[in-house]
Amino acid sequence: MRSLGCRCALFFFGLIALVALADAQSLSEDHRLQPHLRESIPLIGADRVWAELGITGKGVSIVVIDDVSTANNDQRCVQLHGLPVSEIVRTVAPDAVILTFDVASEWDEREQRCLFTNVEEGLRWAVRIAAEQNVRVVNLSFGGDALPGSCSGTGGGEHEIKRLFRLGVAIVGAAGNDGLSAAISTPACLPEVISVGATYDASGQLLDSEICSEVSTVDWLTCYSNRAPSLDLVAPGTVISTSSDPDFSGTSAATPLVAGVIALMLSANPALTPEQVRTILKETGDPAYDPKNDRYFPRVDAYRAVQEALRTLTPIPVEPPEQRFDRNGDGRIDDSEILNALDSWARQELSDVEMLHLLDLWITGFAKDI
Repeated sequence: MRSLGCRCALFFFGLIALVALADAQSLSEDHRLQPHLRESIPLIGADRVWAELGITGKGVSIVVIDDVSTANNDQRCVQLHGLPVSEIVRTVAPDAVILTFDVASEWDEREQRCLFTNVEEGLRWAVRIAAEQNVRVVNLSFGGDALPGSCSGTGGGEHEIKRLFRLGVAIVGAAGNDGLSAAISTPACLPEVISVGATYDASGQLLDSEICSEVSTVDWLTCYSNRAPSLDLVAPGTVISTSSDPDFSGTSAATPLVAGVIALMLSANPALTPEQVRTILKETGDPAYDPKNDRYFPRVDAYRAVQEALRTLTPIPVEPPEQRFDRNGDGRIDDSEILNALDSWARQELSDVEMLHLLDLWITGFAKDI
């Protein structure tokens, strides 16, 4: 039986409830094997981004808020969800910096499942380190109550998510694995979050889960994925083979694929805002069919998204050296200003040609004063 990896969560009601649908295996701390993603990586064109564009996520930090160790967990909560999530991000953006906040899990007797208890703390941590660590992406592969529209105003971690958005951080959230045709989970339904549903990355595979059963068709939404008119885009979610879980599936698997693609986009063009990222992802995606609603959603295409990010790169205007060093704005280069220019030239911040140009302006101004 294929297992689904999304841990659905009561996100805005305190504890985060984990639906343990994946049989994750623990990894040693020094484990360095990468997920296979044999179908997904070429399907979304990430390999072409590395090979043809030379972009691998360098210079971008991604925060994954998830359970990545058993250190903070109840002894009955041994299935780790954050390991395969982190591995997927690392595979798509191999040179990005992956920062993880290890959430705590505790066993809930009434629900008979594990609950995340400190997601809001993880979001606050991401806010605190965002500027210092150049955090540009936050991955939230969990979800709670599914709603048909925006879930603004429901509280919980919404305040921190809004702060991250204002800081220029793109937040991606899993739509959920309930098989709903007109609702997606919190916090993915927040307007600041890029919501991600799941598709198949190959045809002819039998999916037999607790939610539904069907034979896969590539670029069709999976029968378990939540979807709604407000869903932003979709990505491969079945089956994503990782080192820690060879059968990892769900919108939890699709979401870090998108997080990795966003890191590639921001590595190509750091000036992109979260809303520009969302627009590019939607406009460059390939159509993925939703058989439940007879409609299409954009399936992430890394190659086209990064190409568009490069096309929208705004060149930084080069300020003429005479304007840069004319500190008093009198249209001349005086003695103190030429000394500043010489200091910059000595530090190799100014070319020889620019320095000669400034010297010429200084001499010309000096001659006029004689």
